[in-house]
Amino acid sequence: MGPVCSRSGTDYAYYNDLGSPDKGKDHARPVLGGSNDYPYPRRGRTSRAPNKKDPKTENRLPLLSLDIYVPRDERFGHLKMSDFLAHALESLAIMVPELKSLCDKTPDEFDTFQDVLNIYEGGIKLPQGTTIKKVRDCIPWEIIKELVRTDGERFLKFPLPDVIKCNYLLYNCRDKFAWRTDEEFTR
Repeated sequence: MGPVCSRSGTDYAYYNDLGSPDKGKDHARPVLGGSNDYPYPRRGRTSRAPNKKDPKTENRLPLLSLDIYVPRDERFGHLKMSDFLAHALESLAIMVPELKSLCDKTPDEFDTFQDVLNIYEGGIKLPQGTTIKKVRDCIPWEIIKELVRTDGERFLKFPLPDVIKCNYLLYNCRDKFAWRTDEEFTR
């Protein structure tokens, strides 16, 4: 189970986690790589504990486990990680309209075009003022600071589509249906 090579600072190992020998012989799989029958492929080394029944294989991680080796040059920096987590939490915005649609007479359908626009105008309005700014400044995590923004952005709000946004900027109009004009529709 040792490394195959160590050229770029990343150790390589064989595919020795394909089976589940703890469940019985029917679930055991051969190790791919390092043998005459299966000399290749290889993968990045994970340094997981060996399996109890077959020490040539590694234990699998639970599905939601984050305890896995990632090479140093592939790790997220603290800023990128906070952005990733903030956007992951913001992606929960899809749940708000889904939950509302469950209580609707016609689930999974938009009744009017205003229902579509409500997705972009919705979100959760966060309180404004000096108190929320002070609380935000006391929070050390960038992710929470990104979620509790003080620039007027709402939490769990979808961005306005460019077609509608361009009409606001180009024509300086408040007509949300300007995208349906012949010029815009055929563009």
